[in-house]
Amino acid sequence: MNAFYRNDTDSQTGEVVFAEVARETRTQLPIGGYYTFFFDYDNDGYLDLFCSELSDYEAVLYSKLHGHTRLDRNRPALYRNEGDGSFADMTYQAGLGKSFGSTGAHYGDFDGDGYPDIYLANGGAEMTRLEPDALLLNRRDGTFVDIAAQIGLEQLGKGHGVTFADYDGDGDQDIYVPVGGTYPGDLWKSCLFRNDTSGQHWLALRLVGARSNRDGIGARVRVRAGGRTQYAEVSSGGGFGVNNSLQLEIGLSQAQRIEELEIRWPSGQVNIHRDLAVNRVLEVREGEAPR
Repeated sequence: MNAFYRNDTDSQTGEVVFAEVARETRTQLPIGGYYTFFFDYDNDGYLDLFCSELSDYEAVLYSKLHGHTRLDRNRPALYRNEGDGSFADMTYQAGLGKSFGSTGAHYGDFDGDGYPDIYLANGGAEMTRLEPDALLLNRRDGTFVDIAAQIGLEQLGKGHGVTFADYDGDGDQDIYVPVGGTYPGDLWKSCLFRNDTSGQHWLALRLVGARSNRDGIGARVRVRAGGRTQYAEVSSGGGFGVNNSLQLEIGLSQAQRIEELEIRWPSGQVNIHRDLAVNRVLEVREGEAPR
């Protein structure tokens, strides 16, 4: 069963304590959880929670054949943050009620539309087990669809992590998947997928902390562009072999200008910048004007 530790403050001593609230927040599933991360999949300003599942191979094959999971416990979990300290299980409504043998998982905005997508690196450690990866495209209506086969990313292997980063500096997020290596003789090669999406505007945001930590980890960002608001957070990763770029790579779809950029630093400092150009790398130091 999952454990969810909420960071609290003791009312009498003022010390930081952690309270186990998985039952209270209704986030007990999945049973075989493997990777977890917080992300705002519906752009409502609240961090939602995704938990991948390392399902047994028979459950994965059943799901491939029938299009749904055999048992409720053999599926990932997508929890929508209700904003009141609780979460709602949206897995089936989101089209994710299927079994995956995920040994790597992370999120990024693959198509640059401002909504985070999910990459599942699948395939168990056993040498005889092969399972195609999944790229779950966020359809901006609360649902996801696997497009890996459609765009040539349905590689077979045993992924042990996922990284989204713009390695070639063209404004879209590329994907690196470390693969194999569990047993001697497991010679599956890692994969670097270059993203050739074009026509979308973007912003690469580099944060430099002063009172906060140098890399701005934990900073929350709100971007208003093209009449739409989206949110992002600087994070150092979501598990073994998983670590997105500390530079925030924000897809802006067809927005021509950034109307407002708000940065909430871990120190409590808030910076607001207005009327910014798109398709650029922007460095912002805590408490200073952007460069």
